[in-house]
Amino acid sequence: KIGYLSKETIQLIRNCNRKELEQLTKQFVMINNQEDILEILDMH
Repeated sequence: KIGYLSKETIQLIRNCNRKELEQLTKQFVMINNQEDILEILDMH
C-alpha cells in the first residue's frame, strides 16, 4: 500500500517515540505513501 520508503524515512520511524508511533497507528488507514508518514511525524 505505502510503496517505496527511503532509508531516511525508515530510520525516522525506527527512532519514533511512543506518542509518534501511536499517531502513525491511529492514522494508518490514511497513509498512502512516504509523504503522508512525514506529514504525520512533522506534526510533533
